[in-house]
Amino acid sequence: MYKRLQTILHLLNAHKYSEALEEVESLLFFQDNTEIQKLYELIKKANYSEAHTCCLSLINKQEKPEHTENIDFVGLQTTYQMLQTQFLVLTTQKTEADKMLTQFRIRYYQELGFIISEILQKRIKLFETMRDSNPDAQYEHEKTKQQYEQFSKNWEQVPHEHAGNIGEEAKQRLQYAFRKASKLCHPDAVNDDVKPQAAELFVQLNKAYFENDVATVENILQQLENGILEATISNIDTKKSLKAKISKLKHDIALLKNEYQSIIQSPTYQFIIKLDDWDRYFNETKQKLEKELEELTAYGQKSGNTANAN
Repeated sequence: MYKRLQTILHLLNAHKYSEALEEVESLLFFQDNTEIQKLYELIKKANYSEAHTCCLSLINKQEKPEHTENIDFVGLQTTYQMLQTQFLVLTTQKTEADKMLTQFRIRYYQELGFIISEILQKRIKLFETMRDSNPDAQYEHEKTKQQYEQFSKNWEQVPHEHAGNIGEEAKQRLQYAFRKASKLCHPDAVNDDVKPQAAELFVQLNKAYFENDVATVENILQQLENGILEATISNIDTKKSLKAKISKLKHDIALLKNEYQSIIQSPTYQFIIKLDDWDRYFNETKQKLEKELEELTAYGQKSGNTANAN
């Protein structure tokens, strides 16, 4: 922490306050104490003079390493810890975004799938009967047929299980336990000798989280806190191996960031987060689709009667 505080002090002296704030915020992940929290609040409130004094006080309380080599190594360890935390936070955020999309898709196809499928089938039949009299009907027939095939294919890929609904209190317990447990059993956060067990446990944790299974998620967390895994940062004795791990972690974070950004910037995700009430959306959409189906059915019957009369 000594070198990290020196970096923060340097940034304050250089008037790079936003960067200093980011450094303190990252430090809070590992040293969440009142003094660092105070430093964070001082910078956030633009009280830079007091922040400078507070940072100096914290530095003086730290035991300065005897050799520069030790300072460099401690700095690398801190960087590794910060990157690891960033990776775990991104993993959790991506999992939560994936979960929301999956839950919406499941509900969408469960509540609207049959009626949408029926509408598309009726459109196909309707355009088929109009092909001889309407030049555009052939194109619309093929287009609707492709839409139906794609819709059916997407429907098949949606999980059939529906996560049980839970209340706000249970939801908060679920998220708290999941975030804490995922940090303890993520394969990239444990020693190499327990990675296989961690990977298996991480899969179970994600499955329980997706299913809103609060009891299982909390049970996994309890097992982890009781020491089922040695979920700590791997012991790294050389700067070379530490730098290699940092390089790999930076690469993994970049990939994960791209995946997460791809999810949250997608039209579907943007549409979902703007919905205030899922129940109201599905009820209103279902009513509109039912009306459309009625109109298609009536039009089809009318067209059939006209054809028979002729």
